[in-house]
Amino acid sequence: NKADPVSVRLGAKNPPCEGAVEIKS
Repeated sequence: NKADPVSVRLGAKNPPCEGAVEIKS
């Protein structure tokens, strides 16, 4: 799980990734 700013941006546009879900949710 990557908690990088890039992953967060990708998670907002692309399907939620493992790391993006933890930050976003």
